[in-house]
Amino acid sequence: MSDEWRDFVRETTGRKRKEPPPRPQPAAQPAAQPKPKPKAAPAGGQRGEPTEGLGKRIQDEARVVPLDKLKKGGTKFVRVISPDTIVRIVGESLENALAEHSFLLDEDERKLIAKEARVGFSQLLIQHKQLQAERVELQDKLAEEVKARDKQQEELEQQVNRLREQLESDQTRLERERERAEGVRIAPASMDELERRLEGCARRLVEEGQLGLPGEGDPVPGLATFREQFAGAVAEVLRAERKRFGASAESQEAIELLERRVAKLSRALQEKEGDLNVLTGDELRAGESYYEGSGGLSAEAKRFDWKAHLLRRMTLQTRELLGHEVTDAEREEPFPRRSDFRPKQGDGKKSKA
Repeated sequence: MSDEWRDFVRETTGRKRKEPPPRPQPAAQPAAQPKPKPKAAPAGGQRGEPTEGLGKRIQDEARVVPLDKLKKGGTKFVRVISPDTIVRIVGESLENALAEHSFLLDEDERKLIAKEARVGFSQLLIQHKQLQAERVELQDKLAEEVKARDKQQEELEQQVNRLREQLESDQTRLERERERAEGVRIAPASMDELERRLEGCARRLVEEGQLGLPGEGDPVPGLATFREQFAGAVAEVLRAERKRFGASAESQEAIELLERRVAKLSRALQEKEGDLNVLTGDELRAGESYYEGSGGLSAEAKRFDWKAHLLRRMTLQTRELLGHEVTDAEREEPFPRRSDFRPKQGDGKKSKA
């Protein structure tokens, strides 16, 4: 390492110069030709234009990251390198390169190269810091989006569960209303009343001679009267039962209301389940908007094909950022260009038959 670079290291790290011990002179080799020695560098601090210390620049550009944040990001361990080590590595690399080409460079050229190397390294540090800041910003933004997505998913799951419970309850009520409207169950007391009336009707007809007992002549003349009174008694009992359970017209209105409610709940449940499937990363159909059902692209929109392919490409990238599986074929799809979806010449024109 040359005196010039040692001065630079001392300036950046704050170390004092230590005089190197005298080196033993190697034995003369008769066949070897000596390499030309570079010109001596100026004294410390006399290197021309002042340059900011590389070690200080590294420390200034370094970013402090808490250990908890690294653990949350999945980092289990880190490799640590000190600014002095970076300065030493860069200095040795630069000195080796200059030593190999020292016979082609004079002192001013060597100074210029060293200065440009230090400036270029400082610029790389600045760019690295900017890229790291952008990366952290994107990670934070992605974490916020994932958190919002999880919250939205939880809300959708709660809505789906509530809709399912309401739908099941209304379907049960609808079945009960249909059973009540289609068939009336006669209570035991009503059956007793029906038997009492029929027995009284039959006894009166027998006493009047219109209805004979078995084996006592022809009972046919009184059958018509018996049937009429029997039908009237049954109808009266049924009317009483319907009145007890509610009017048939009211039951029909209740049935229609419940049917409309069940249909509405079914549609709402289907939409919410679709939104939940899209949010959880289920496979999308080709050309389908990621936000279908909540303001998606209309099929009647201008340049629909191009916009649909563009939305699909954005959807795949979003799914990949969220950590969902994306196949290689989907990832390698070409980016949609508007020119690929322009109508061909003659499209839409009526052909002359």
